Amino acid sequence: MKLICFLCIFFLNAIQTLNSSHRLLPNQSEAINTNDCFWHKSFPTVGLTLNKAVFNNDYQFLPHRFLLGELAPSQGKSITIGIIDTPFNNSSIITHSTLITHLIKEIAPQAQIQIFSAFNQQGQGSIESQIKALFSVLQSNIHLINMSFKIADFVDTKSGAFELFEYMIQLIPYSIAASGNDGDPHSLHYPGEGIEAYPARIETVTFDVGAFEWNVDYKCPIARFSQYSLKKQLCVGPKSVAPGVYSIMYNPNKKPIDAQGTSFASAFISGCIALVLSEFNDAQNFSREQILHVCYASHIKLHNTPEWTTKTVLGTLDVRTALFTLHVLQELKKNNNLWSLYTFETWCTALQTLLFDMASPTTSSSKKDLSLKNNFMEFYINNREISKKEKLLNDAHYNDLKTAILWCTHILMYAADYTSIKPTKISVNLIKKLQKIFKEPACTHKSFGIKTLNSHAIKNTSRPVQPLSKRAIRYLGKTDSERLQNLEIPYKVYWRNQSQMLKSR
Repeated sequence: MKLICFLCIFFLNAIQTLNSSHRLLPNQSEAINTNDCFWHKSFPTVGLTLNKAVFNNDYQFLPHRFLLGELAPSQGKSITIGIIDTPFNNSSIITHSTLITHLIKEIAPQAQIQIFSAFNQQGQGSIESQIKALFSVLQSNIHLINMSFKIADFVDTKSGAFELFEYMIQLIPYSIAASGNDGDPHSLHYPGEGIEAYPARIETVTFDVGAFEWNVDYKCPIARFSQYSLKKQLCVGPKSVAPGVYSIMYNPNKKPIDAQGTSFASAFISGCIALVLSEFNDAQNFSREQILHVCYASHIKLHNTPEWTTKTVLGTLDVRTALFTLHVLQELKKNNNLWSLYTFETWCTALQTLLFDMASPTTSSSKKDLSLKNNFMEFYINNREISKKEKLLNDAHYNDLKTAILWCTHILMYAADYTSIKPTKISVNLIKKLQKIFKEPACTHKSFGIKTLNSHAIKNTSRPVQPLSKRAIRYLGKTDSERLQNLEIPYKVYWRNQSQMLKSR
């Protein structure tokens, strides 16, 4: 087993005894300067830059008109992220867990980080150490877990150890895992084409993450080392990709570190999910399945190229679209009579249709076939050129978040035939398109707009908790098995309540 990272500068500490100890890290938001990360400034789907005028006025995609700090003011507060990694070192020595922690904190500075040590500083560990770490995770108040490591490319999925590992993973509501770094055919450990590593390949992992290269010329290729899974020439993993090449992070001494690997891509997604959960994880807001639905639906493809089609199922998470979508849906939920008219999937489909269609080029100088959803970079470059010649809208709903939320809510209410007050600055054709969505059967809106999302792997991220297998019980032993199964884990309680609700109907 090895940690998934390649570092151009990486100093190793002395080997420590492998154990499942963990510690709660202090809040490090003051030590992290988001302006120091050059790709954060120019990565459109995140928008961490503080200068709104420079970044957000290039094109008219409504969620991108607002900074991440506006959409997620909690900055990850009240969310605890568990990281299974090397022991955290507060000294100036750079470790894998140091870099993963710092990257997550750059995106979600108020999130709490808890390290569950399962490797020594050289990245050596075993599935037994992983199981010990997972057991510690389950006994802690962890909202999501980051697994920037690789067990193997091929495992005995019928072994007691693996089935136990798989059982424990499904008890954690949100799990993020790196897809592996041996996708390059020239790699010493290349497993063959279309083989994603474990644990990312486990079906109940909510976000298995590959890496792409974010660069200044907007080519954004999928990283050569990023592993992926194919089934009948169709990509079935990883679901997501994120920046994982030449990510610039800083150690406690503020020295720049060049790093690459799917480890950092998964840490990027962990930070983004922490932002979403800190705003909307309360029981009064949305269920886990609804949050996953929005996050999956808010992925975009940066290019319409074979590698973006075959090496990732969904593309990259546009966290600002996810956050904006949930803000609008939350506003709609305030009117219970309106909200109950349609399913969550229908509301989400209608809203995202509205957002993406409003951003489509409409001028004679634009390319009509550009898709913000499936070819974002071409759309972005083309509309930046247009914006130099044509004045962009300066309406309030493009500049004030609350106004934008209410404006979108009004459009959806009108399209759903709940109000007769016609919204302004919206095309008749788009209104008709939304009205058609509300008239369609709800079952047609569960594919998030992408057929491959009906795959077995996607469905299993939202399945009820499965029982502990006999092989896993034999592996763990009767006493520890009973202890594990008797843990009152929030996610187990959640599914028990769901089952009771279904039985009472």
